Amino acid sequence: MSKTNGQRKSETNIDSLNLLETIQQLEREKATLRQELWKYKRKPTGKIGYILLFFGAITLVLSMVYSSNVSAFVGISLIFWGALLLFITPTNYIKRSLLEPTSASTFANINKILSNLNYNGKGIYLPPQYNKESEGGTVFIPTKTDNDSIPSVKEVAQNKLFIENPKGICLTPSGLELTNLFEEELGIDFQECNIECLKDELQKLFVEGLEIADSFEMKNQENIVQVIISNSIYNNFCRKFRKIDKNFCETYSCPLCSSIACALTRVTGQPVTIESNSVSSDNETIHVYYQIHGPKKQETIISEQNILPKFKTLQQLIMFIPATLGSIILAGIGWLTWYDMTVWNKNILLILFGSRTGEALSLGIGMRVIHYFIIALAFFIPYIFILLKKRLVQIED
Repeated sequence: MSKTNGQRKSETNIDSLNLLETIQQLEREKATLRQELWKYKRKPTGKIGYILLFFGAITLVLSMVYSSNVSAFVGISLIFWGALLLFITPTNYIKRSLLEPTSASTFANINKILSNLNYNGKGIYLPPQYNKESEGGTVFIPTKTDNDSIPSVKEVAQNKLFIENPKGICLTPSGLELTNLFEEELGIDFQECNIECLKDELQKLFVEGLEIADSFEMKNQENIVQVIISNSIYNNFCRKFRKIDKNFCETYSCPLCSSIACALTRVTGQPVTIESNSVSSDNETIHVYYQIHGPKKQETIISEQNILPKFKTLQQLIMFIPATLGSIILAGIGWLTWYDMTVWNKNILLILFGSRTGEALSLGIGMRVIHYFIIALAFFIPYIFILLKKRLVQIED
């Protein structure tokens, strides 16, 4: 009997060593994938910005040499758009199709390890008091027999991988860094927030801030929180792993569902589990149910307000002003052309290149209609380019 127990302990030690080696290998793979991901962040925006700055500077120099007002206006507008492309594009996007290949093997290995070690109970996301760092997080994955047991703070504080009472394994949640990103983007600490505040802020962040999903909805009733996410960037990821193991989300979970669980632990100060996860028939909407183990925090320290940074709105405003100015100039040129052609029977070449000095509507300083047309295009066309570029580099299926 004692020999059998010794063999079991030896096998457990071997499994532990194998698990540690596998985790170290996955960390190395993660570092390699991070470097590969950086390559995809190098968008051509910077190069285009430098090109616009270059031609804008040349145009300004030529305007000073030849005393040309038109060249001065065109040069200023090109420099403006070049600076805008260089400094007002801090966010880089990658295609949705890259998310699955860069993380699928890691999650498949984790799922295989947990299954072989029989750690297949529902993952318990532990609140901040279990972690030494305020931005840390832990998910405790028990065995099926210890599925309802929550470890003590003392057990988890020892920073052990395996816990014997209750039997289980402590891992870093896959969505921990995503939760920290949420707090950074919103500029708030979830521990000073309540569920109602979290619901409003995550809805803005998912749809407008980080553009993770087309829609986000959170409903809470007593200790159950339902989250509905439509057309998220993790749809394909969730669909694939549900085919491999339909209970994987409840055990370890994808980064998206895990990040919301981590946020709920910080908001409520209680352990949280993912009770169920389902996908709609059209594979576009994810329904996740979270259970909070313990009384929810009642106080609201941060009032419900739009805490989302204004940078995105400011960027759109800066882009919109020159585009609006260019549109107004083009509209004026269009009206002037139509008026001259219908009332004065002028041809288009005379309207564009002819002088208007002495007429009722004089453009002044020796400028002709064609000059204003070029200036309007210099203001307007880069805005169209930015819109098209944003459309092309947004996350695709």
